[in-house]
Amino acid sequence: MTHSAAARHPFRRLALLLVPALAASVLSALAVPTDDAAEAASSITSFQPGDIITDADMFTYTTMSASAIQAFLDAKGSGCVAGSAPCLKDYRADVQAVAGYHADPTVRGCQDDIAAAPNRSAAQIIYLVAQACKINPQVLLVTLQKEQGLVTSPGGEGLTEGKYRRATGYNCSDSAPCAETTLGFFNQVYWAARAFQSYVRFPDGWNFRAGQVAEIQFKPHSACGTKTVRIANGATAALYNYTPYTPNGAALAAGVGAVGDGCSSYGNRNFWAYYYTWFGPVDDQAPYFIKNATTKQIYLIANGKRHPIASKHEMRLIAVATGIPYKLPSLDGDIVSQIGTGSFRLVEPGTVIAATAKSKKLYLVDGLTTKRPISKKQAIELTGSSKATVVGAKVVSGYRTGAGSAKLGLRVGQRYWIADQGVLRRIRPEDVPHYKRTFGFGTYDLSTVVALRTGISIGRLIRWDGHYYLVRDGRTVKISTAQYKRLAHQFGKKAQVVDDYFASLVKTKK
Repeated sequence: MTHSAAARHPFRRLALLLVPALAASVLSALAVPTDDAAEAASSITSFQPGDIITDADMFTYTTMSASAIQAFLDAKGSGCVAGSAPCLKDYRADVQAVAGYHADPTVRGCQDDIAAAPNRSAAQIIYLVAQACKINPQVLLVTLQKEQGLVTSPGGEGLTEGKYRRATGYNCSDSAPCAETTLGFFNQVYWAARAFQSYVRFPDGWNFRAGQVAEIQFKPHSACGTKTVRIANGATAALYNYTPYTPNGAALAAGVGAVGDGCSSYGNRNFWAYYYTWFGPVDDQAPYFIKNATTKQIYLIANGKRHPIASKHEMRLIAVATGIPYKLPSLDGDIVSQIGTGSFRLVEPGTVIAATAKSKKLYLVDGLTTKRPISKKQAIELTGSSKATVVGAKVVSGYRTGAGSAKLGLRVGQRYWIADQGVLRRIRPEDVPHYKRTFGFGTYDLSTVVALRTGISIGRLIRWDGHYYLVRDGRTVKISTAQYKRLAHQFGKKAQVVDDYFASLVKTKK
C-alpha cells in the first residue's frame, strides 16, 4: 500500500453510496437501531460538514475496556441470527503481529507493538488496535457500522464472511476491488485505525487538513458538484480523507436510513449520526481540556483552537468557574500540533469586553466562547454601564462572533428568559419557538440572568469546610448561613462543594 500524494483516495470505496436500485440490499447497513432511530432522525439537521467530530473524541483511546466493548456488541446485536458467518458479538479472528513506531515521529504506523494471538474475539481485537493506535474504540465501532452494518446486523443470509473481510472498507477504492493485502477482520480494523492517525500525523500527504477551506464532492461524479467546507480539526479532516464526500441537502433531509437523490452519499452523515446516537453529542463548540502526551502541556480546546493553560491550578479554577469537565485526556504530540493555537482569558458570560480602553467596538460575552457586537447604549441597558472590560485584541479575536442584537434569548437549564432593551422577563419553554427568530437563544450561567436583572453578578456560591463563600470578581467572600440561604433562595443557586485543593487557590476576605 502506498501513501503517495498522487494516490490519496485509492483506499476507500464510497461508503454506503445509496441509489434506488441498490436500496434493498444495503438499507440494513444504513438503518439506525429502532430504539435510536428517532433521536438520530431529529439530530441529523445539526450535522456540520466542517466539524463532524472533535480531536479528543477521535483520539481518546481509554473510553471503553474490552469487556465494555463486548457488552456493547451484545446489546446492539441481541437480535442477530448467525448467517454463513457469526454475528459480530460472536465473531473471532487471529491477531497478526505488527511493529509500532514507538517514539519515532518520522515513522508511519501505530505507536505500540501488537503481538500475534490466535482466535481473539471482535471486541478484543477492537480494544487491542485502539490501544496500540491511540484511537477511540467508539470510532472503530462506528466505522464498522457505517461501512458494513456489522454492529446492528440482523444476520441471516446477508451476514457473510465477505463483510468481515472488508469490515471497515479500507483499501477498497470507488472503482476497483479491495486490495487483497489488507483484507480480513484484523487487517481492516488495524489499517483503518492506522489511517486515521496517519492523516493527522502527516497531513501534508493528504487532500484534507485541519483549518483548510476545501471543495468536497457530494459524490464521485463531478457533475454532482461540491460544497465549500472549512475543516475545523484534524479528526474531521481524517474522516474526509477516509471517505472523501460530504452529504448533500437531500441526504440530510432524508435522514438516516432513508434515500436522498442521485447525488447523495451517506458515509460521513452516517458516521456522525451513529456516533451521536450511541455515544453522545459531537460538538466541537463545547470546550474541553487536553494534555500533550509528549510535552505534558495542558490546553483548553475552544473554537477549534488550543489555548495554553499554565498549570493544573489554572485548569481547576477554569473548570470550577465554567463547568467544563475536569478531565484531561492525553493526545499524541503530533495530533496536538495540528490544532491551531490561540489564547484564552476567563471572562464571565454577560461581561462587555473591548480590545482597548478607547475601542468603540464593544462585545457582550455570550456563553464561554462567543461574543456578540453591541452598541454603547445596549451595553448600558444590559449591564448598567458603558465601560467594557479591556482584554486585548488577541483575546477579543479568540471569541467566535455571533449575531448582534439588543434582543437576547437566554437558556439556563430548562428555564428561558428574553432580554429586550434591558428588560428581562421569563417565558415558558413552549413559547420559545415564537421568540426564537427574533431573540435567538444562547446557554448562559444563571449569574448572567441575575446581572441582566439587577446589574450585579452574584458570581458563584461554594461550600468548603462547613462554611459558605461567595466567589465574585476574582475574590472569595465568606458569608453567613443566613446570607447563603437568602442568596440561594433568591437566585435559585445551590452552593457547590469544593475540596481543600480548590480552596487553597483562592484569596479570601471577610
